Amino acid sequence: MPPARLPISSLSYEEPVVVMLDWSRIEQRYVAIPSRARHRILGATQTFSDFAMHEAAALPLSLARVRLDKITKSAKAFWYCCQNELIGGSDDVIYISHLLRSNLDDSRVPTGVDALRFIRGLMTSMVSACERSQLQLTGGMDCAWHGWILELGTICEQNGLPTGVRKDFVDIQRCSPFVALVHELQSDLPQEIRRYEKSYDSLAQAIQRVRRKARSERQSGKRRCR
Repeated sequence: MPPARLPISSLSYEEPVVVMLDWSRIEQRYVAIPSRARHRILGATQTFSDFAMHEAAALPLSLARVRLDKITKSAKAFWYCCQNELIGGSDDVIYISHLLRSNLDDSRVPTGVDALRFIRGLMTSMVSACERSQLQLTGGMDCAWHGWILELGTICEQNGLPTGVRKDFVDIQRCSPFVALVHELQSDLPQEIRRYEKSYDSLAQAIQRVRRKARSERQSGKRRCR
């Protein structure tokens, strides 16, 4: 499985890959495909290729995680300072607080609000935001592939073609026709965007996971990747 990457990318490949499918080989492993279905499968596969190549250009999610960890650590350190070094009735705290207030001239502090208390409140919110962001930090991992698998299933179903997926097989001769279709389509795509090629079983399981996730998201009213 490829490493998680950022769900956004300002990078892209200069020249898109034009998908060329070997229908003779594909139909030998799958079933005869009517021309209208061929056209839609080709279109869906081209779209997948375009999106997947763009995904491949995205930076690793780990870079964002390291940066967010640094921000969180700094925010907590400053919050600790605000909570522990500027609270109390000792003379040094009173004097330092007086100096900071007199030099903290910022129109963004609401009128009548103690500036130091306002900043402590902001830093509390910042630390909370950092912690929530760490929990929500997710990358775009195979979203293009997931969408392609679902679209292929829809096209095949609407054209009366096999869509079932089973896992009790050991080779291409015994695997489900739909799994064979995905395998053969991927054979005509660039190596860097192919997924789950190690075995037909791993490919079948990946397809089933995509479908289960899609069903779960439909039931919960969530939107899928693409």
